[in-house]
Amino acid sequence: MTAQPAHRGTASRGALIAFRADRLGARLISLMNAMRLSDDLGVPFYCAWSESKGVGQTFNDPTELFEPQFVKTHFLSREHWSEIRQSSERLTGKLQQNPKEIRKTLSNGRHVIVGNAFGVIELAGEETEPVAQRFRAQLNRLPFAAPVSEALEALEEKLAHYTAYHIRRGDLTDDPKAMHKPWPHKVVPNEFYEFHMRDTLASPSGEGGALLFSDDMSAIGHYRGQFPQLKCLPDIAVLDGLTEAQRDLVELLAMSFCKKIIAPDQSAFSSTAADLSGAEKVAVAQDLTPTQQDAAYSALFHRLRDRPESFGGDGHIGQALAHIGPWLEHSGRIDEAARLFGARVADGLCISFVYPKTMRLQQLNDAPQEVLSTAAHMAKRPAIHIADHSAAEVLHGYAHLRLGDKAQGIKHILNGYWHGPAGALSKMIVPYLVETGTLSPAVFLPVSQLQLSLNRRRAPYRRLQTEFPALCAASCGPLDSLGSMETVTWDWAPLMRAVSFKSLQRQTALKDQRALLSKARIAERDVSERDSLGAILSAYEGETQHAIDELKRLSVRHENDVMVWQRLSHAYWITRDFKKAAHAAGEAVIRKPEWPVLQIWLAMVYLRTRNYADADALLSEVTLEGLPSLHALKAEAARRMGRPYDALLEIERATELAPLQADFAMVAAGLLSEANAPEQAIAHLHRIVAVHRAPGKLLLQLIELQQNASDLDGARKTASLALERAPNHAELESIAREILASRS
Repeated sequence: MTAQPAHRGTASRGALIAFRADRLGARLISLMNAMRLSDDLGVPFYCAWSESKGVGQTFNDPTELFEPQFVKTHFLSREHWSEIRQSSERLTGKLQQNPKEIRKTLSNGRHVIVGNAFGVIELAGEETEPVAQRFRAQLNRLPFAAPVSEALEALEEKLAHYTAYHIRRGDLTDDPKAMHKPWPHKVVPNEFYEFHMRDTLASPSGEGGALLFSDDMSAIGHYRGQFPQLKCLPDIAVLDGLTEAQRDLVELLAMSFCKKIIAPDQSAFSSTAADLSGAEKVAVAQDLTPTQQDAAYSALFHRLRDRPESFGGDGHIGQALAHIGPWLEHSGRIDEAARLFGARVADGLCISFVYPKTMRLQQLNDAPQEVLSTAAHMAKRPAIHIADHSAAEVLHGYAHLRLGDKAQGIKHILNGYWHGPAGALSKMIVPYLVETGTLSPAVFLPVSQLQLSLNRRRAPYRRLQTEFPALCAASCGPLDSLGSMETVTWDWAPLMRAVSFKSLQRQTALKDQRALLSKARIAERDVSERDSLGAILSAYEGETQHAIDELKRLSVRHENDVMVWQRLSHAYWITRDFKKAAHAAGEAVIRKPEWPVLQIWLAMVYLRTRNYADADALLSEVTLEGLPSLHALKAEAARRMGRPYDALLEIERATELAPLQADFAMVAAGLLSEANAPEQAIAHLHRIVAVHRAPGKLLLQLIELQQNASDLDGARKTASLALERAPNHAELESIAREILASRS
């Protein structure tokens, strides 16, 4: 636990609060910016030092880095930060451009959050160099912990002539979640550094040399093996006895003492080091000549193609592919790119973002059958990130369409949409299919022309023509722009697990939709649509009674408008008045019984009112392709009606469509356990654990199943995992510690 005080501040005056939840460089840069602004604005500063469960957990205790008195004076307790966070205002660009507004906000007792990850903050009217000098002066005000100060003694003078090389690897190539995202501006492959080091070390300029910084010991060994004259900080400074966090801080400050820093483009660690001292920081790839860059890319391509075993694992290969793909595509070598990516996936590479990138290249290479092969590989080892699953499913569906299988094509495209309605590919292809008549309310959702017109844009359609040319060529008529499906999300969010109620309640999202609605050109036939859309937005804004009153009024004036009744049901759903929600939903179904989504909605409401028989009857015949929630609802209805086998079949179908959904796996495991199939139940939960999406409640269920199956070793392993992944789950922590303490 972080040793934080319970500072309370004052009610009449706000403060500047430094806050970042990631790693050391970003935390330090925000703290020093807050300190500089505190001096110049004459207001107090504090720090909300995050306790991370992820890649920043090394730095959870600030007393490892700073003197205890400094932490006690300036660092907020977790409880106090939780109290004031929602009412604090972020120092965004708009506020930055108006220092008077900052002072007004602070004088009114509101806090201002300083949360930048990069750079020295300048307010409007300030001069760059004086601000930079005042920022750097804050370093002398930071009272570092004694072990850090001792390690830094006399180091600045020793390093003044060195060129620093920063090799970023660590969590971005090894952490189970981080490595499944592309980081091309943070992780730069060896080939680029090798070209740069060869030039630097071949023609040394005067004193000093090259100093290597990296969070990856294998990278240090690799470079020092190639260039023995490279030095590392332990060759110059005594670092014995430092904690991991202290060592990172000493390395960051040591890097700042160097005359020049060669690093990735967007590493907060090396960028902060440069900002602390004003040292020159150069992005390694951009510091090569065009000829050297091409040679580095070419060497990387051949190593990926011919020697993939030379990389340090899947995470390293994935980040290398993130670099080589755009280069090959820009060079017009789509065929080589598709074959390279496809070969690595076929070899067993399991990196989330690589699946949709591979499928996209295969599509561009006119190879839909290869897309299906990649999709089959992904099904055996699911993507960790839902956005990647969504994009891959859209591309999977497009491949089926190209091969003439419309049913499978629509199923997978819609599955991609249900998982990620805001994803770039979903936002292109689904509105297009709606506008060209492929997706109608009989197989999808009702989407009004008003909804489509609210944010119609040409750019997405131009990109659609590039990414899905065969689809556009086969359409019945050309479009010059694509409509927006954003308001559709508000209508059907309870059926779309990828969309959270809280995300739709965000003020910026609601404000944007309100603005679009107010600007829309409204024909007479669209008045009830506009007004009922506005009412459902009001319900999400918390004005539920106003929304209900407006929708009831509209239902009298426009009694045959099916979406007025549906939105009235939705508003009642938000207030948890499920009986009235069921009545309004029933009125919608009466008016459009041929729209399956209305029946699914009504069945969902019936389940909340415990009207299981009617829910089961409604769901027995209805289909809506690719929608995981439909099968979850069918499973619940079948279970309530005493048909566990049918329930198990339906929840299995739901898990096939949504392999990352923990709730579905838990239901399946419960049904399998009741069916006396504990091994299969445990396997279902392990599948979610393997993709790092297991919440505390799933780990609890897994421990119980393992104990009931007398798998004590398995229970102990899960208990250890629980302490690592869910440290704040009190019940789980208690049970896990009890299990581990009972080890024989």
